[in-house]
Amino acid sequence: MTCTNFKAEYTEIQKLQSWWHWILGLAVPALFFFIGFVQWICKTTIGNHPLSTAWCFAIGSFVLCGVILLFKHLTLSIKITNAGVFYGFNFPDKALNFTAWDRIVSIKLITYQFWSYGYHISKRYGLVYNLNGRYGLQITLNSGDKVLIGTQNKNALNTFLKTYVYDAQV
Repeated sequence: MTCTNFKAEYTEIQKLQSWWHWILGLAVPALFFFIGFVQWICKTTIGNHPLSTAWCFAIGSFVLCGVILLFKHLTLSIKITNAGVFYGFNFPDKALNFTAWDRIVSIKLITYQFWSYGYHISKRYGLVYNLNGRYGLQITLNSGDKVLIGTQNKNALNTFLKTYVYDAQV
């Protein structure tokens, strides 16, 4: 596929913003803090091999800081230019993956059918980069490999694909 005749670019930066991401992320440190407070206030231990109260607070604090840093800095970026498609997570490194147009056989916006988020490998979709939603940019490479990049801005991406990129379809 050759798409070097356009000057426009599409950029999308996604963050973890759903309330339920925060609930799940804060559940583990909350559990450690709860156990620490129960042991401290009741002057008793929980479990057969309990952590000390200090360790409960230390682990809870460490995990809480990690969750806050991850949620604050983790982003999924998509950038489509006349050179190709840049994509990936920007944490801990800001470098993005790049696929040139001459390596791409097809590119299309799809609705996908799974509920897992993050980076993983799927038999149906190939390498998956996803933070939220049901829509994604499916890229098929010359080698037969596939990459799916989740999008939270389906309409803008669809308009860009139909306007500037050959073989775009929904």
